[in-house]
Amino acid sequence: KSMILSTIIDELSENLIAFRTASVQKGFIKSVAEIISEFKRYELVPGKLKELAEEYSEEKKDTLLANKLCDLVMLYQAFENSLTENYSDPDDDLSVLCEKIGQSEHFKGAHIWIDEFSGFTPQEYRVIEALLSVGQCVSVALCTDCLQVEKRSEQDFLFEPVRNTAAKLIEIA
Repeated sequence: KSMILSTIIDELSENLIAFRTASVQKGFIKSVAEIISEFKRYELVPGKLKELAEEYSEEKKDTLLANKLCDLVMLYQAFENSLTENYSDPDDDLSVLCEKIGQSEHFKGAHIWIDEFSGFTPQEYRVIEALLSVGQCVSVALCTDCLQVEKRSEQDFLFEPVRNTAAKLIEIA
């Protein structure tokens, strides 16, 4: 990923607005790779990112943010274009899995257990949805003391993210 991004950044550095200076600094490629990974985990595609950049640019809400988003759109789109031609990105594996689950006989009618998670990314929720559509039973074990809270105490807030995860799982089920 870093090698591909290094080539892309070299080619596009003159077109960058907000990141032109930063693009030659140590660690920039790693940062862009991590940002792209986050975009993919949270299913933020280049087109949606471009819409956000245009919205900020048109409304002049935050010019610096708009310029950064435009630069990221350019880099992300170039990265995606290079992948479709020659390579694959491990960050796309869960998206590919979602497409393949329905085609596989392995999960049909299966009892599926998901354990050791406290939360999920949108990409992971899509995998769970796909498993729900083909599996006989999908069970998820979450680390919490209780999912319903009768009286709120300070300790209850420790498990609030897990409760939110449970609520989202119930919603997609």
